[in-house]
Amino acid sequence: MTPYFELKRIAAELTENFDCALFGSLGLELTYPEVLDNPPGDADLVAADEQENLKGIIQLLQANGYTVYSWEEPIAKGFNMEILTGRLYIRGIKHIPEHKPAIIDVTYELKGIEIRDLLRMTTIKEGIRVLNIDGYIMALEICEKAKHLQERELLIKKRNTTQEKQKKEQTLLFGMKNKLTFATQNRKRGCKLRK
Repeated sequence: MTPYFELKRIAAELTENFDCALFGSLGLELTYPEVLDNPPGDADLVAADEQENLKGIIQLLQANGYTVYSWEEPIAKGFNMEILTGRLYIRGIKHIPEHKPAIIDVTYELKGIEIRDLLRMTTIKEGIRVLNIDGYIMALEICEKAKHLQERELLIKKRNTTQEKQKKEQTLLFGMKNKLTFATQNRKRGCKLRK
């Protein structure tokens, strides 16, 4: 069984303390579960690629019992952070009795996307900083897997439906406000005429 309690706990701690956000299937499970066809198996985060940010993420994972890897090479004290360039992500794995291993992937390089732009498109769910719908649409745009492209299309439809609904509600609210203003003005005019 996937240890969601652990994945959510560590995602909350990471996103609270470092410049990163949850995305991937666990983030979708928290925000837009209707677009998923399978339950998440791990936690994916996107992080700013500054060395101090990444070093802090690695240290927090290690302090919480995770073995952290860069391309199957364990990251230990004295690890040359320069070696991370071009490797796209780091992976933390923690073995928890009676559960599947907790796996955390932290992506710090996305081809075609400025991560700083992506990190501005977030929301908070269950105490975790997660990509919002626009962030997901942007991130999934560069994916090649059919499953991810399908998720992106479903999110675009959801966003469009939500925007249409908001537009209708605003129009209705504006119309009601105008009617109320008109009725109030007529009442005031009627009072003045009676005097």
